[in-house]
Amino acid sequence: MAVVLMAASMVWLMNAGLATAADYYVAPAGTGVGTNWSTAYTNIQTALDTAGSSDTIYIQGGTYIIKTQLVWTSSGVTILGGYRGTNATGPGPFNVTNWPTVLARPTGTTYTNRILLVSGVDGGTLSRLTLSNGWLKATTGATGGCLCVVGSSDVMLSGLVVAGGNIVVNAYKPALGAGLAIVNSTNITLADSMIRDNKGTCYSPFLGSGVYATNTMLTITNCIIRNNEGGYYIATGADQGVWGGGLCIKRCRATVVDTTIAGNYGRGHYQFTTFRGAGIYVDGGTNVFRNCLIAGNNLRINTHNPSLVFGDGVYLMSGVSTFANCTIIRNNGQGIYYKGGSVIVTNSILWDNPDDLANFPTNGQGVLTGVWRSCIEDGDNAGTNGCISSDPLFERGLYLATNSPCVNAGGSTALAVGLTNYTTQADGTRDTGMVDLGYHFANGILGVPVSALYVGPSGTDTNTGANWANAFRSITKALSIAEHGTRIHVATGLYNSTCETFPLMIEEYGVELLGTNAAATVITPVASQRAVLMNGVGFVRLQGLTVTGGSYSGNDKPGTGLGIINSRLIIDSCVISSNVLYSGLGKGAGIWSKDSFVTLTNCSMIGNRLNYSGYRPSLWQGYGGGICVEGGELVLLDSRVIRNFAAAGTQGAASIAAGGGIALVGNYGGNRHVISNCTFVSNSIACLNNSRGAGLYIASTAQVINCLFATNWIIDGSRQGAGVFIGYDASVQPPAGDIGVVGADHATLENCTIAGNVPEGVRQNTTGPDLVIRNSILWGNGDDIAASDIGVTLANLWYSDIEDGDNDGVNDCFSADPRFANPVNEWRLMSRSGRWTPGDIWVKDVTNSPCLDAGDPASDYSLEPPFNGGRINLGAYGNTRQASKSFAKGTLFLIQ
Repeated sequence: MAVVLMAASMVWLMNAGLATAADYYVAPAGTGVGTNWSTAYTNIQTALDTAGSSDTIYIQGGTYIIKTQLVWTSSGVTILGGYRGTNATGPGPFNVTNWPTVLARPTGTTYTNRILLVSGVDGGTLSRLTLSNGWLKATTGATGGCLCVVGSSDVMLSGLVVAGGNIVVNAYKPALGAGLAIVNSTNITLADSMIRDNKGTCYSPFLGSGVYATNTMLTITNCIIRNNEGGYYIATGADQGVWGGGLCIKRCRATVVDTTIAGNYGRGHYQFTTFRGAGIYVDGGTNVFRNCLIAGNNLRINTHNPSLVFGDGVYLMSGVSTFANCTIIRNNGQGIYYKGGSVIVTNSILWDNPDDLANFPTNGQGVLTGVWRSCIEDGDNAGTNGCISSDPLFERGLYLATNSPCVNAGGSTALAVGLTNYTTQADGTRDTGMVDLGYHFANGILGVPVSALYVGPSGTDTNTGANWANAFRSITKALSIAEHGTRIHVATGLYNSTCETFPLMIEEYGVELLGTNAAATVITPVASQRAVLMNGVGFVRLQGLTVTGGSYSGNDKPGTGLGIINSRLIIDSCVISSNVLYSGLGKGAGIWSKDSFVTLTNCSMIGNRLNYSGYRPSLWQGYGGGICVEGGELVLLDSRVIRNFAAAGTQGAASIAAGGGIALVGNYGGNRHVISNCTFVSNSIACLNNSRGAGLYIASTAQVINCLFATNWIIDGSRQGAGVFIGYDASVQPPAGDIGVVGADHATLENCTIAGNVPEGVRQNTTGPDLVIRNSILWGNGDDIAASDIGVTLANLWYSDIEDGDNDGVNDCFSADPRFANPVNEWRLMSRSGRWTPGDIWVKDVTNSPCLDAGDPASDYSLEPPFNGGRINLGAYGNTRQASKSFAKGTLFLIQ
């Protein structure tokens, strides 16, 4: 959703300008009188001190460095930015895109000030400004990192960008509103604005990293509150933590309309801290949320302890709250958590939250009495109060398909709830009759300029991007105007720092970034940059791209190639290569996926490196040179994981390097990873202490099918499971009572070839997922199967060929040379009837492998080509179209 100034607001502002008693001008190159652009003030505070009731301050586009907070105390003043500032008389044209007015604190730590304090103002307007990089550092608590409104009334805040605010409180005192704080005020309106990337850190509760409001009458309309973060150092009390990462409302009368609250999060030390409401925290008052999108908010960046996390989307502490025509989706834990007060949810969609409605009050029959006419995936109230649990059938992001069960399923007419000028349809059809459930858009996506955008080396960012002839030059430009469901077509070429701003940010649902082909469509950032980042989005698609050359040093940005947080996406036919992360706490040099659902198909992870750097006296970690997955779910299909590397330093006995190719660190929500038809070759790890799983590291539930693990090696350290390691470590051990406890997770290796790995093929720790190996070949690994309790492991080893003789003659296992076509680099089985080679050419060997037709008779073999012997082959190619053939069985007749 793009934030735009509403036409009505524009007319009101211009009329207000015509009626001003006096006009004052501010420009970087003025002469200081302030009466027009050529004689403009150069100091905004001078204009604020001069202007009185009904006066207007016009500010030319440009960047104004604010070293001491600006203070606005005069009532009735209008402050407008975004002007070109060249007219001889009058303010002239304005355009916030062409001439942005930015008020910013200097970078660095020398200056610790907010940008603007609004105090005791009765009537006024602040419009078309960016307030950036405010920073408060205190020991007694702090409020409003960029903008603070105190004791004021009838103030319009419109067309603002409030970004990069930061509050650090080095004491057990609260931090309130890193971006915007509104305190003890009346009739405050925040309209058409973006509140993003604000951050707070403290020992005590951090309230409202994006927006904090208390004891205020407030309207928020057509705004985006996104990617705001609340964190803390450490806490020891039960009531410490993050409350309202995006929006915190305490004792207010608030109306929030047509607003997106997405991708906000909290982080901290999971042992002590209580997290409440990554998106919204409500405590007291009467509050209405109407036509809002609450998506992808996450309280679990640093914690997987469910006993401390409540309401990733919304936390209701007390007060009266109403949610009407809202879509609450992909929040990482709970959509809405009810603690107290009263709540009504109506005409809404709650979907893809692990728990949609938590702890809600019910009657004696288990009915959620405050929930009406809504679509709830968990089935809460299904068949009662007009609620359903059918798939909403989203398309192009969060638009509803024409046959969606949510169309015309509301309890009121669209006219009655004021949504007749809105749409839930991709083609923009307006809502009529009974209101559709869920969030409504101002417009559809089909047939509008941003439906399809084009990017190419011959383009320019001043073009429209509407077709190849008018293509943009940069993906950055296309993403900056993309909306729900935009498809961005990228021509072959190089997209680097000469045209792009990294990381490329994907922030809308349903965005598709479609390269022409991966070999020739290359995204490559400069040093110390991550390539692509997404947080709290869904139905995203990346296709036909190479992401290479990302490099970053530090512990705070895992995922140098792609950083994926609390999102759902498909990556198809892409290459992720040669990305490097230097870190003492490294995760995912190629891809880092945190609490996300990611499907990769026909992709290559090649030569990504996770190197250790810096100094960590107690614990070094390096997880996933190619991919690190923390929580959520990975589906990896028909892909290649080759020559990736992970390392960790040596300080601390628990230091670990794991998963040179891929590390599945945990999935504490009980999801199952699936890896099928993939190749893990020549991946490596190094750590003088614990080195585990050069190819694949599994600390969660995973099904691995038809995969090849070959020539992966561990350079030093404990050297456990060079091909595959299954087990937990102290740093990823789930807490007692969580889904990931020992015995609750299961790993399966089925039809895998594990060959030539050094020094072990597979290792299972007893403190790890249960393991089953079936229809597999383990050969030439030094020690093919190692385990903390070898008896337990071998009991679940079936129908496999193991060089070491493990289970020889038991569970239909045996030990015989598998007769690979080439034991160095070609692990298909020899066959006199036919063996597949590249180009779909079949060759006939002089001998047969004993692994032909040696698998579990109950296993499916239908995908093997004829003749197949009627039974599955062992190894990575069993039950695939590349399975080696068998001689057809028949009857021999001897005629004498």
